[in-house]
Amino acid sequence: MRMRHRNGNYIWVLLSVSIARDPHSSQRYFISMMQDINDQKEMERLKNEFVSTVSHELRTPLTSIRGSLGLVLGTGEETFSQGTEKLLKIAQSNCERLVLIINDILDLEKVSSGKMRFEMREEGIPDLVEQIVDANGAYAKEYGIELALKGKTPDCHVRVDPDRLHQVVANLISNAVKFSPKGATVRLASELHDGAIRISVSDEGPGIPTEFRGKIFTRFSQADGSATRAKGGTGLGLYISKQMIEHMDGRIGFDSVPGEGATFWIELPVIGSDAANVTDGEVQKRSA
Repeated sequence: MRMRHRNGNYIWVLLSVSIARDPHSSQRYFISMMQDINDQKEMERLKNEFVSTVSHELRTPLTSIRGSLGLVLGTGEETFSQGTEKLLKIAQSNCERLVLIINDILDLEKVSSGKMRFEMREEGIPDLVEQIVDANGAYAKEYGIELALKGKTPDCHVRVDPDRLHQVVANLISNAVKFSPKGATVRLASELHDGAIRISVSDEGPGIPTEFRGKIFTRFSQADGSATRAKGGTGLGLYISKQMIEHMDGRIGFDSVPGEGATFWIELPVIGSDAANVTDGEVQKRSA
């Protein structure tokens, strides 16, 4: 908390309070400690401002370079030699990767500072799921992976920021695609679960190592540094996804057996009459 110093300035203080008992009597008393962390908070503020400024300054030219490379490859591909085309595609791929990394850093800064904006509105799950499949199908094909919709999508509504939800599910699909063997299938499914809608993404990859499961939603989490570098990524995607989903009153988790793939899922509460229908249906199912 911020407290007023005797010199009149306000400083950041870490306050801790505990209850202690006198071993020779039944008397209890409070112990409170205040630690001046103003320098620490100032360093955090400067760091966040630096990261945000650098990221913005990098993203603008990179976006321009990426667009220019795309135009060059799209309009003059037939005139290039094989070596030139290969170099241009490598440059374009590296630009794409750098833009994704910068976007992750910017999102991390927004999440940490509480500045990430959410435009919440009511959305139908069938439309959202269809849009997600359409938007990510081409990406999966680039890796030789099929993105398939499993089962029927429940007809219910949720209150979310659709762009943020797309970002979260796209991140789950991206991870599933990267860690799936070529020719595999990534399955997207949705089902009613405990009064909420569960959207899940399942892959046919190596699964999540047991020793890594407790850290998977933390910052810069990487199960295998060498594997992650080979696949690309910052280790921020799942941490940012967790913050976004929890801001939308949902939750995120996963199920995995090592060597048998992984299923990451998000759950969002259904709203309006849908919520009553889900609850009633589940009660009837349990009673039966």
